[in-house]
Amino acid sequence: MQTDRDLIPSSFFLFWALRPFNGFLCAAWKLFVRRVRRQPKGLLELPLEVLTEVLKLLDWRSVLHLRQTCTLLSDATRAKSIWLSLFHAYNACHPCSPLNPERPTKLYQSQELEYLVLRRLSVEILGKTQTEFSPARTRRFPTGDSGVGALTLISGGRWLLTTSDTGSVSYYDLDTQNPVKRLLIPEQMEDFPDFSHGVLMAVDVDNESALLSFNLAMIMVRTACHSTPTQIAQVWHFIAFGVATPGEVYVPCYVALVDWAKAGLQNQSHPASLSYPRMIIYYPGIPDKVQLLPGDRLLVLSEEPDIRLYDLTPFDATTSIPPVDMPTWPTYPSPTWKSEIPHLRRDSLSQMFLCRHTNTLRLVFNTLHAVYGLVIPGNALLGQAPNLFRLMDFSVRNGPSFSFGYNSAIRHSRASLHLLDYSWPDGNPPGPSNVLTLKFDGDNRMERISAFDEGSGRMVDDLNDSTSTTTLLPSSSVLYEIFHIDDAQC
Repeated sequence: MQTDRDLIPSSFFLFWALRPFNGFLCAAWKLFVRRVRRQPKGLLELPLEVLTEVLKLLDWRSVLHLRQTCTLLSDATRAKSIWLSLFHAYNACHPCSPLNPERPTKLYQSQELEYLVLRRLSVEILGKTQTEFSPARTRRFPTGDSGVGALTLISGGRWLLTTSDTGSVSYYDLDTQNPVKRLLIPEQMEDFPDFSHGVLMAVDVDNESALLSFNLAMIMVRTACHSTPTQIAQVWHFIAFGVATPGEVYVPCYVALVDWAKAGLQNQSHPASLSYPRMIIYYPGIPDKVQLLPGDRLLVLSEEPDIRLYDLTPFDATTSIPPVDMPTWPTYPSPTWKSEIPHLRRDSLSQMFLCRHTNTLRLVFNTLHAVYGLVIPGNALLGQAPNLFRLMDFSVRNGPSFSFGYNSAIRHSRASLHLLDYSWPDGNPPGPSNVLTLKFDGDNRMERISAFDEGSGRMVDDLNDSTSTTTLLPSSSVLYEIFHIDDAQC
C-alpha cells in the first residue's frame, strides 16, 4: 500500500539531509568555477572555428611555421578561409599588381589559393635576396614546324599564346605536366615562299570580369622586294587598338584607332568593306609602341626618341583611308604631354597597370642604360602632367625588348636570362633594385623572343633558332619556373 511518504521524491530528503553543508558546497563550487575559468587554454583545446579565426591573424610565414608543429595544427593551417584571407591581404598591399584569379575565388580550393600566394611571394623574395638563381623546374615542349612569330603569357601564367607569321594562334596549358599545342585560330594568310612574313600580337585581359576574359589583336604583314606590303589586321572580341603603317620615310605615318563594335555594325550592312569608322592621328615619325589609356588618351613611343600623350576627344571619326602617296604633308596634332628620353628603347613598353589607391596609370619601359616608370594621373580632366621615375640602372645593347611586370622584368641575352627586380618610390615592398642571372649550359643562343608572367614567376623562351647549339626537333620552347610544388606536396 502506497503511503504519503512514497509520493515525496528522494531528492527532497537528500536536500534536507545535506542542508547543514549547503553553504560549504556552494563556496566549493564557486571556487572550482573560478579556477576553471582562469585556467588558460592552449591552441589545441580551442574549437576549430575559433582556432581558424586566430590563424587568420597570422602572416604567411607564421602559418607555415605553425604547420610544422603537429598534425592537428597542420590540418588547421590548410583551411580555405586562412589562405583566402592571405590572398586578400596580399592584394591589399599590392594594389597595382594584384593576384588576378581566372575564376571567382569561391570556386578555388584551399591548396590552389595557397599555391597562388606562395608562388608570388617566392618570386618577390628571390628577386630581393639573390643574384643568381636556378629554376625550380625547367620544361621543354614542342611548338611545331610553323615557328613562333610572337608569344605572350596571359596574366596568371597558366596560358601561353603563340602566333605564327601567317596568323595562326595556338595555346598551351602550362599547369599540365606536358603542355600540348592546341589550335585557337587557324592560319589567316597564305604563306608565299618568296615573300617575307611578320606578325604583331597584342592581348588585353579584362581584369573586371569574374572569369578569365581577354581580347586579342593581330597585324600580319607580307612583303616582297619593290612591292607594297600586304597587311591584315584582325581583332578577336571587341577592342580598340593602334596600327602603324610601314613604308618609306617620305610616307607620313599615322595611328588608326578603330571602334570594332561600330565597325562590326558597319560590316553587317557592307560586308568586306574597309570603310568602317576610324580616327586618324598623323604622327611625325614611326610610332613603335601604342597604348590606349582610359579617359580617351593615347600613349605613343617613337623613334624620335620620345614619349607622347594625346587627348583623343578632339579627333573625329572618318571612313576615309589616307592615301599612300599624299600630295602635301599633313598637320600633326600637338600632344598634351611630351618627354624626350635619350637612348629610349622604343620597342619596349609594359602593359598598363591600374593603381586604384592612387588613381594613377603606370607603365614601365627602358633605355639603353636604365629602367623607367611612367605615372599618369587617372583623371584626365585634372590636367596634371605625368611623372617619370628611374626605377633601376641596367645597361643593355641593341637586341630584343624586355618583358615587363610591375616590379620585375626579364631580358634574354645570348648566354643568360636576366631577372630584374625594382621598386617604385611609393611601392610596397620597398627596397633596392636587384638583378638575377640564369646562365645557359654552354648554349650560346640567338637573342629570341621571350614571355614573362610576374604573378606566377614563369618565363618562356622560344628556341626556334637554327643558330642554337641545342638540337631540338621539332622547334620548341623552354619554360622556367621559379616556384613549383609537386602534386604529392600539395
